[in-house]
Amino acid sequence: MPSYYKNIQLSDIYNYDICSLKKEITTFSDIYKKYNNKLLELNNIKKYSEYILANTKVGQNIMSSRVNNNETNNITHNKINKKDNLLNKMNYQINDLLNDINIKKDMILHEEREIQNKKQLIEEEKKIYYTLKMRKIKL
Repeated sequence: MPSYYKNIQLSDIYNYDICSLKKEITTFSDIYKKYNNKLLELNNIKKYSEYILANTKVGQNIMSSRVNNNETNNITHNKINKKDNLLNKMNYQINDLLNDINIKKDMILHEEREIQNKKQLIEEEKKIYYTLKMRKIKL
């Protein structure tokens, strides 16, 4: 019987340890969720402030006050680069689509030629068959 009590005691200790580990895990997961939410909030605030700076009179005033520091040139240069990159991506996609269209047109033309060639072969085979049939009849 002493081993039975010892097993029960070990089981209780194990259960207690498991419960405490589960509590720690939930605590850490809550901390992680809060941290992640704060990062998302900060990212949203950053995007909103960039939007405000770029699109409002207050933002324009701030930008004009930074002219001495040459920061507006960098900002407009970055905007131009972003627009150029976007245009380049769009041109790439358009060219890719045009290439696909041209490839499909070429495939269609190739198939039409194949069909014409097969029709011609069929006609020739029919003529050969007809001539052979006529020879057989004459014999």
